[in-house]
Amino acid sequence: MFNKDICRQINKELAEAAAIIAAKHGLKVNGKGGTFDSAVFIAKMEFFHEDKKQDTEKQTFQRMAPLYGLSPDWFGVEVAIYGDRYRIVGLKPKSPKYPILIERGGKKYKASAADIIRAMT
Repeated sequence: MFNKDICRQINKELAEAAAIIAAKHGLKVNGKGGTFDSAVFIAKMEFFHEDKKQDTEKQTFQRMAPLYGLSPDWFGVEVAIYGDRYRIVGLKPKSPKYPILIERGGKKYKASAADIIRAMT
């Protein structure tokens, strides 16, 4: 029987094992969750080249930023939101309410375009 805690633990262990294989090929890996019911757990993994992933995220941000009223040059810029410092690291167009990806201390968060515009002005 699968439940959320078991699936999280399996996904964590899969990511650790997959990291060894990924390193052999010059890649990184992230566990991306998955779906489950009582009988089946389908895990999702993301394998990527570190430098190419960042380039792709930067290109996506620069292309899509004007649609949200943002400057394409804001990628990588640090902003203060509610008293904390974050770095703008991407854009997630499929997340209409909080499409801007920001990072602090290695952890990613989502923000609204209005939050970013307010912080940059």
